[in-house]
Amino acid sequence: METIKAFVNDDDEARLLCPRCGARRTVNVKKFKNREEPLKVKCTCQSAFRVFLDSRRTERKETYLQGYYRKLPEDQEWGKILVRNVSRLGIGFVTLTTHSVKSGDQIRITLTWDDMNHADIDKDATVKFVSDKYLGCEFREPLQFDEALPLHLLA
Repeated sequence: METIKAFVNDDDEARLLCPRCGARRTVNVKKFKNREEPLKVKCTCQSAFRVFLDSRRTERKETYLQGYYRKLPEDQEWGKILVRNVSRLGIGFVTLTTHSVKSGDQIRITLTWDDMNHADIDKDATVKFVSDKYLGCEFREPLQFDEALPLHLLA
Protein backbone atom coordinates (compact mmCIF):
# COMPACT_ATOMS: atom_id res chain seq x y z
CA MET A 1 0.00 0.00 0.00
CA GLU A 2 1.42 3.37 -1.03
CA THR A 3 2.21 6.03 1.60
CA ILE A 4 2.02 9.75 0.81
CA LYS A 5 2.99 12.77 2.91
CA ALA A 6 0.53 15.58 3.64
CA PHE A 7 1.52 18.82 5.36
CA VAL A 8 -0.77 20.08 8.12
CA ASN A 9 -1.46 23.83 7.97
CA ASP A 10 -2.09 26.24 10.87
CA ASP A 11 -5.84 25.44 10.73
CA ASP A 12 -5.12 21.71 11.30
CA GLU A 13 -6.08 20.89 7.73
CA ALA A 14 -4.21 18.63 5.32
CA ARG A 15 -4.64 18.47 1.57
CA LEU A 16 -4.78 14.83 0.43
CA LEU A 17 -4.00 13.70 -3.11
CA CYS A 18 -5.04 10.22 -4.20
CA PRO A 19 -2.02 8.55 -5.85
CA ARG A 20 -4.32 6.49 -8.09
CA CYS A 21 -6.90 8.91 -9.50
CA GLY A 22 -5.44 12.31 -8.52
CA ALA A 23 -8.52 13.42 -6.57
CA ARG A 24 -7.77 16.17 -4.04
CA ARG A 25 -9.51 16.71 -0.75
CA THR A 26 -8.82 19.02 2.20
CA VAL A 27 -9.65 17.44 5.56
CA ASN A 28 -9.44 18.52 9.19
CA VAL A 29 -6.85 16.32 10.92
CA LYS A 30 -6.76 17.91 14.36
CA LYS A 31 -7.53 14.65 16.18
CA PHE A 32 -4.72 12.87 14.29
CA LYS A 33 -2.15 15.69 14.37
CA ASN A 34 0.34 14.12 16.82
CA ARG A 35 0.02 10.59 15.47
CA GLU A 36 3.38 9.10 14.53
CA GLU A 37 2.18 6.29 12.27
CA PRO A 38 0.46 6.88 8.91
CA LEU A 39 -3.33 6.99 8.61
CA LYS A 40 -5.13 4.55 6.34
CA VAL A 41 -7.35 6.44 3.86
CA LYS A 42 -9.85 5.29 1.25
CA CYS A 43 -10.56 7.50 -1.76
CA THR A 44 -13.88 7.84 -3.56
CA CYS A 45 -12.29 5.80 -6.38
CA GLN A 46 -12.06 2.94 -3.83
CA SER A 47 -8.25 2.88 -3.72
CA ALA A 48 -6.68 2.69 -0.27
CA PHE A 49 -3.43 4.40 0.70
CA ARG A 50 -1.60 5.62 3.78
CA VAL A 51 -1.05 9.26 4.70
CA PHE A 52 1.78 10.48 6.90
CA LEU A 53 0.83 13.81 8.49
CA ASP A 54 3.69 16.30 8.68
CA SER A 55 3.06 19.19 11.09
CA ARG A 56 6.31 21.05 10.50
CA ARG A 57 6.04 24.78 10.06
CA THR A 58 8.43 24.71 7.10
CA GLU A 59 9.21 21.96 4.64
CA ARG A 60 12.60 20.31 5.00
CA LYS A 61 14.89 19.93 2.00
CA GLU A 62 16.46 16.54 1.40
CA THR A 63 20.25 16.67 1.52
CA TYR A 64 23.39 14.65 2.18
CA LEU A 65 25.82 16.53 4.42
CA GLN A 66 28.35 15.46 7.02
CA GLY A 67 28.70 16.94 10.47
CA TYR A 68 28.99 16.33 14.20
CA TYR A 69 26.74 16.44 17.27
CA ARG A 70 27.08 16.14 21.01
CA LYS A 71 24.57 15.90 23.83
CA LEU A 72 24.37 18.96 26.10
CA PRO A 73 25.58 19.77 28.65
CA GLU A 74 27.57 16.73 29.73
CA ASP A 75 28.96 15.03 26.61
CA GLN A 76 32.34 16.28 25.51
CA GLU A 77 32.66 13.62 22.84
CA TRP A 78 31.38 14.48 19.38
CA GLY A 79 29.55 11.90 17.26
CA LYS A 80 29.69 11.90 13.46
CA ILE A 81 26.39 12.39 11.56
CA LEU A 82 24.97 12.33 8.05
CA VAL A 83 22.36 15.06 7.61
CA ARG A 84 19.35 13.80 5.63
CA ASN A 85 17.14 16.91 5.67
CA VAL A 86 17.28 20.49 6.84
CA SER A 87 15.14 23.63 7.07
CA ARG A 88 15.48 27.00 8.75
CA LEU A 89 13.75 25.52 11.82
CA GLY A 90 15.15 22.01 12.10
CA ILE A 91 17.33 19.16 10.96
CA GLY A 92 17.10 15.40 10.55
CA PHE A 93 20.21 13.23 10.63
CA VAL A 94 21.56 9.72 11.12
CA THR A 95 24.22 9.08 13.75
CA LEU A 96 27.09 6.86 12.69
CA THR A 97 27.54 5.45 16.20
CA THR A 98 25.24 4.19 18.92
CA HIS A 99 23.86 6.92 21.18
CA SER A 100 21.85 7.55 24.34
CA VAL A 101 19.90 10.52 22.97
CA LYS A 102 16.15 10.63 23.61
CA SER A 103 13.30 12.96 22.74
CA GLY A 104 13.57 16.21 24.70
CA ASP A 105 17.37 16.12 24.99
CA GLN A 106 19.41 19.20 24.08
CA ILE A 107 22.22 18.78 21.56
CA ARG A 108 24.75 20.90 19.68
CA ILE A 109 25.13 20.38 15.93
CA THR A 110 28.16 21.47 13.91
CA LEU A 111 28.38 21.44 10.11
CA THR A 112 31.36 22.69 8.14
CA TRP A 113 31.25 23.64 4.48
CA ASP A 114 34.00 23.14 1.93
CA ASP A 115 32.60 26.11 0.03
CA MET A 116 34.45 29.34 0.94
CA ASN A 117 31.24 31.35 0.47
CA HIS A 118 29.51 29.74 3.44
CA ALA A 119 30.29 29.85 7.16
CA ASP A 120 30.06 27.00 9.61
CA ILE A 121 26.87 26.10 11.45
CA ASP A 122 27.18 25.67 15.19
CA LYS A 123 23.63 25.43 16.59
CA ASP A 124 21.85 24.12 19.65
CA ALA A 125 18.74 22.04 19.04
CA THR A 126 16.06 20.10 20.87
CA VAL A 127 15.57 16.45 19.89
CA LYS A 128 11.93 15.95 18.87
CA PHE A 129 12.03 12.46 17.33
CA VAL A 130 14.28 9.42 17.74
CA SER A 131 14.06 6.24 15.68
CA ASP A 132 17.11 4.00 16.11
CA LYS A 133 20.00 6.10 14.73
CA TYR A 134 17.78 8.77 13.10
CA LEU A 135 17.16 11.99 15.06
CA GLY A 136 14.76 14.78 14.13
CA CYS A 137 15.58 18.07 15.86
CA GLU A 138 14.31 21.63 16.12
CA PHE A 139 16.83 24.46 16.29
CA ARG A 140 16.57 26.69 19.36
CA GLU A 141 17.03 29.69 17.05
CA PRO A 142 16.03 29.49 13.36
CA LEU A 143 18.79 29.63 10.78
CA GLN A 144 19.02 33.03 9.15
CA PHE A 145 19.29 33.36 5.39
CA ASP A 146 22.76 34.85 5.79
CA GLU A 147 23.94 31.84 7.82
CA ALA A 148 25.85 28.87 6.53
CA LEU A 149 23.34 26.93 4.42
CA PRO A 150 23.20 27.67 0.72
CA LEU A 151 19.99 29.51 -0.12
CA HIS A 152 18.69 26.68 -2.32
CA LEU A 153 18.52 24.50 0.82
CA LEU A 154 16.52 27.10 2.75
CA ALA A 155 13.99 28.15 0.13
